[in-house]
This record gives sequence, structure tokens and C-alpha cells, in this order.
Amino acid sequence: MSTFHTLGLEIIKREHSALGIKANFSLFDEHDQMALLKELTFDLLADDKDLLRQLASTISNWKSDLLTARQVMTQLKSEKDQLFAECYRRYELYLSSCNVLDFDDLITKPTRLLDENEEVRSRWQQKIRYLLVDEYQYTNTSQYQLVKLLVGKRGYFTVVGDDNQSIYSWRGAQPQNLALLKNDFPQLNVIKLEQNYRSSGWDFKSR
Repeated sequence: MSTFHTLGLEIIKREHSALGIKANFSLFDEHDQMALLKELTFDLLADDKDLLRQLASTISNWKSDLLTARQVMTQLKSEKDQLFAECYRRYELYLSSCNVLDFDDLITKPTRLLDENEEVRSRWQQKIRYLLVDEYQYTNTSQYQLVKLLVGKRGYFTVVGDDNQSIYSWRGAQPQNLALLKNDFPQLNVIKLEQNYRSSGWDFKSR
């Protein structure tokens, strides 16, 4: 039993060599991240707290969409995008050079590794032969890709979710991931639970 991030951390710890990361890597929390972004971008953002918060959110969304700083640079649309992309480049360069990971890296790095390294992918597919994912409507792009890579062609997995209950789209959640499952796994058996037993008017105390 695990969260996505706990599983990602376990993969990183076991596969750090394949990732090019030293075993004694550090993990930055939100406070560490904001302090670092402030230091790295002072000449560009002038300690503007609103812009810093927007930058942190944008970087998190880019990572959740599995976009590297280099990829972002090729699809810039506005002056603000260009500014944030340069900040993202500096941020990623610092993390890499100092052997540091942030919270989003716990998903994106294992996902990229499993996608690019067949030996590692096979090892983890053998280790996790059956997978159950709850609250699936809250998954983002990288989490969805991680699930696909872990279950592989075998496809032994179950997800539980309700696309009408997704409240974290502002944090990168993609409720449409539920619909994508049917395309990516045509053999998937969809079971709809349409009876609400929690507010049906049934009086359990009288039974």
C-alpha cells in the first residue's frame, strides 16, 4: 500500500544509479523550493511573491505534464512564458548539480526512467504484478503514464474513480484519464456503481 509519491521515492532509491543520482540525494519541500526559486530568480522576478507563487505552480504543472525545461523552451507563447522557462532552466540545473529532488520529481523521474529503460521497466513490472489505484480522477499526466508503464501489456490493474468528483484540476489533476483508460486498454472491463447507498433514505437503524 502506497501513495504515488511514496512509490516513486522507493523506485528512485532502488534505481538511483540508472537515474544518474547519488544515493544520498536530498528532497526539497515547498518551503525549500520557494526559498531556492527566490534566490535563483531575484534578477528576473525581483522578489515578487505573487510571481514566485505562479512560477512554482507553473513549474509543477510542467513537470506533471512531463515537460523538461528544454521542451518548454520550444513551445513558448508569451513573454511571461519565456521568463518562467528561463527560471525553470535555472531551477532544474541547480537541482541536478546539487543532487536534489523536489516533490514533483518523485513522479516524473521514475516515469521517465521506466519509459526509457527497458531493463528497469521489466524489473518493476515483475515486482508489481497487480495494481489497484483509488481516487483515480485525481491523477495527473505523469501519474497516469506511471500506471501505464507499471502494468505494461499485461494490464493487470483496477482503478476506482468518479469523474464528477474531481476537484484538483487546478493542481494538474486530469479527470479525463478515466476516459483514456478505455482507449489505452481496450480489454478493460468498466463497472459503473450508480446506486448511492450513503444518501438513499434507507434507515439502517430501524433494521
